Amino acid sequence: MNNDLKSKRESMKKELKRKADLFSNVFGTPQGKEVLQMLQLELNPDELFVEGDAHKTSYNLGKRDAFIYINQMLRFDNND
Repeated sequence: MNNDLKSKRESMKKELKRKADLFSNVFGTPQGKEVLQMLQLELNPDELFVEGDAHKTSYNLGKRDAFIYINQMLRFDNND
């Protein structure tokens, strides 16, 4: 791997680690866990398809993607 590519990869890993740490600091606390649970109850990311309403279905898929992203950041492991 050339040095520029290796350097860019390391920089991206550091930034991902920084972001994951922020998510852990916010959602890793008892209050953060409670907020995440409240969001899941209020926004129900498992409710996806709305028959006859493609816009609502797209909206629901966006909510689901946000929850997936948050959970991925909370499970981030610095290993390759």
